[in-house]
Amino acid sequence: MKLSHLSIILLSLLILFSCGKEKTKFITKNKTNEKASILNAFKEFTSSDKQTNLYILVSKDSSDFVRISAFEASEHNKYLLSGEKSFILASKYKKENNNFKLIKQDTLQYGEYVYIDVDPESFEEKKIRQDNYFLFTFSESFQGQAVIEKSIHFLALNTNDLRLTELPYNGTSSIRCEECIDGEFSESKSLNSNPAIKKELYKKASKHKWIYHPTEEEKNPKNYKNYSKYWEKINNADNNLANGYSPLPEEIYSTYYKEDIFKFTGDYEEIIENDTYKIVSYFRGNLLGYDKTKKLYFPIYIESCITGCNKKISFLSEHTIEVEFSEASADDNAKSVINLTDIIFKN
Repeated sequence: MKLSHLSIILLSLLILFSCGKEKTKFITKNKTNEKASILNAFKEFTSSDKQTNLYILVSKDSSDFVRISAFEASEHNKYLLSGEKSFILASKYKKENNNFKLIKQDTLQYGEYVYIDVDPESFEEKKIRQDNYFLFTFSESFQGQAVIEKSIHFLALNTNDLRLTELPYNGTSSIRCEECIDGEFSESKSLNSNPAIKKELYKKASKHKWIYHPTEEEKNPKNYKNYSKYWEKINNADNNLANGYSPLPEEIYSTYYKEDIFKFTGDYEEIIENDTYKIVSYFRGNLLGYDKTKKLYFPIYIESCITGCNKKISFLSEHTIEVEFSEASADDNAKSVINLTDIIFKN
C-alpha cells in the first residue's frame, strides 16, 4: 500500500516528536541521577563529623549546599535533641571539583539542659520575594522540674547568607490545650523589619499543632474554657508552679458556669459531696465545685504544679471544706479552711 505525500510527512513528524520526548526523558533522568549522586557524595563527605543531618538543601546546579544539622540528637529520634548541650547548626558549602568547601556556618539554636524537638513536617523550601528560604519549627523545654515554661520557634533561614528570622511563641501546658502549649507570640525588631517573612511565619504558626488556637467563642474571657485564666485574673494570681504550692487568698472570687467544667478539665483524683455541694480535686491541679441547689459549677482554687501542690479535701461542715497540701512537709502550715458561702461571685 502506497502512502500519500501528506501521510509520509505526518508519520515523520510523529517519529521526530516521539524521539524528542524520549531524549528529554533520558536527559532529565541523567540529571536526576547526577544530582542524587552528588547529594550522596555530600552526605558521605559530612558523615565523619559528630553532627546529625536534619535537612540538606541543594541548589539547582548542585554547586551549593546548605546543611541543617544537630548535636546531641537522640539515638532513636534524630529530631529530638536531649543532651547537656544541644545545637542546631546551618552550614553552607560550595562544591569545588570533587570536593566540598565550608564557606559559612552559624548556630541557629543552642541550649543547655533543654529538650529541643524539631518538627520534620514543618520543613519547607520557599522563595520569599527574591530570596530562597528554608522554613522550619522546633519546640524547646527545660529538662527537670525547675522550669515549666515552654517555647515554640518558627524560623525562616535565608539560604544565601544564613540570616535567621524568628517568631517565638512562649507559654505553658494548659487544660485549654491537650497537645500544645497555651501562651503568646513575642516579636522582635528583626521580625518586624521583614514584613514578608513575618507574614509567612505567622501563616505557619496559625496552623501548627503545637500552639493553642482559640475559636471566636474562646476569645471571650468569660467562656467556660477560660475558667482557669479568668479565675487567676479576678484573684490577681498566677499559681502555675514548678515546685511547691501557693497560699490561698483571704478573699476568693469566682464565677458560676452552666457548663460542666469537671468534665472539661478531665479525670479528677478525689471527690467529696454532701446534700449541697460536690467538690473535686485534680492531681496537682485545680479545686472545683458544683452547687446542687443552683445546679451551677464554679472554680474554688486554681493551681497546678509539677510537684508539691497535690490537695486532699474534706468537709468540716455543710458549707466549709478543709484543704490539705498532701505533699508538704510536716513543718509546713499546709492546711487551709474555705467557707464556700464566703466566695464572692462575679456573676
